[in-house]
Amino acid sequence: MNFEVNPRPTYTVLLLLAVSGVCALGILLWATPFGIGVSPDSTVYIATARSIGAGHGFQSGGKPITHYPPVYPTVLALSGLLEPDPLDGARWLHAFLFALNVVLIGISTYVYTGSSFPASLCSILLFLSSAHMLDIHTMAWSEPLFISLSLSAFLVLTFYIAKPRIWLLVASSSFLALAITTRYAGVTLLPAMIIGILLFEEKPARAQIRSCFVLLVIGISPLAIWLFRNILVARSAINRTFAFHPINISHIKDFLHTMYDFWLPWSCPTNLQIPQLLLAGGLVLTGFFLVLRHQIRDKAKVSMSTVMQTLIFLFSMTYASFLFVSISFADAHTRLSYRIMSPVYVFGIIFIISVSRSVSNLKRRPSLWWCLLALFFALPCINLDRAASFAIHLHNEGSGYTKRIWRNSESIAYVKSLPDGAMIYSNGPDIIHFLTGIKAKDIPAKVNARNRASNPYLARELRAMRNNLIEKRALIVYLDNITWRWYLPTKKELEDVYKIPVLFRLQDGTVYAIREQEITREQGASPKGDSALRHPRR
Repeated sequence: MNFEVNPRPTYTVLLLLAVSGVCALGILLWATPFGIGVSPDSTVYIATARSIGAGHGFQSGGKPITHYPPVYPTVLALSGLLEPDPLDGARWLHAFLFALNVVLIGISTYVYTGSSFPASLCSILLFLSSAHMLDIHTMAWSEPLFISLSLSAFLVLTFYIAKPRIWLLVASSSFLALAITTRYAGVTLLPAMIIGILLFEEKPARAQIRSCFVLLVIGISPLAIWLFRNILVARSAINRTFAFHPINISHIKDFLHTMYDFWLPWSCPTNLQIPQLLLAGGLVLTGFFLVLRHQIRDKAKVSMSTVMQTLIFLFSMTYASFLFVSISFADAHTRLSYRIMSPVYVFGIIFIISVSRSVSNLKRRPSLWWCLLALFFALPCINLDRAASFAIHLHNEGSGYTKRIWRNSESIAYVKSLPDGAMIYSNGPDIIHFLTGIKAKDIPAKVNARNRASNPYLARELRAMRNNLIEKRALIVYLDNITWRWYLPTKKELEDVYKIPVLFRLQDGTVYAIREQEITREQGASPKGDSALRHPRR
């Protein structure tokens, strides 16, 4: 099987990549004047990075982390070399990753479309015009780094298959190892890479098996070491419990809506979205299989684009299957949102554009290629307004826990005014700790979010909380802007079902406590020391 190896990029393409990278860097820095966005996952990453920087290792809240792999917190800690705090360094890290991913997707499309400058430009515009891509890069999440490493692993592997050199195999395997230890879902890259070697590498079967062995050993060893460490320090490999809770219709709807919103961003009735998505996807896959069959059956020269398309197709199938299995057996709380599906979108840009080019070459119809290219250029134009509006919103309001609503939160200001050592329960202890440095306790959950099982200890935990409200003068600070923790009691349930008294209401929250008069009556305590609890400081 012979390979077509594409020529090196021209100076024009290199200039395009350089300008695009600089633009991406500037866009992300402009969109994050208040710093990188922070979510519940981000607080763990940042706390771990600070722990690494302080020499305490992979810890968050004084406990070893196992639920998250180690590479992203490590890179965050290294970004602290640019700024005193990893939280500040994360902004520059993600700006660099945004630029790097633009360059990687541009050069990948160039290579896998037979050195097409318009295709490379189109892929860059599709990436930059996606509000979802901007969103995940402005949050302290591991996905941007995972995308960079995954693209690099596949790109280098295709060069290895075309011109086998051991250093290329080692480099590809190393990128794979880093991707897996950035997100556990990175293991889905491995089957695609092994099958790619077995299908396309021009070596005897024994040599192919040896290549697969090298890939497997280098790619999996860091993960194996990390899991062994987790078992030693925490008696759990990945901090997940296994139970059967199969995916339901809401997961399927999330998946279809996310894919539609990525690729077909125009307004359309819900009942027409699925047929459009299936039609578009069916046409692309039909084109891919036509090209693959022609090159394998007729023993034609196999292009690097066909190798990459096969890798992407296998990865996408494996990744989706992994998510469905994970939701069904490990983490029912996972939503198939744009964040989770972002690697499929990025690889999908390369896949769809390169398949279109391959089909037009196979049918020898240049007009087909230019028509499809015009369609691909139309999509960024449609997306641009939404992306620009979103970037302006980020610039003005911030993202995640660095949003203006949290910076100006009356509830957070009240927490800051409390006496040292005050015991606090909240539906947002992670937000309180991130914004104030004060540790708060979780309100007892009604349901385990990961496996959707009812909390068998709810009554006992509620009694313990109520005892602390009475004996230790604890408070409950309920934050109204937290709307996604469906598994916690609502304010109505706290007041009407669990009979927790309201101390006072704030603009964006409610404070609950046992009345000072009751505490004084039961314990004979002077209310003088509780004066800071009566009213928030305006």
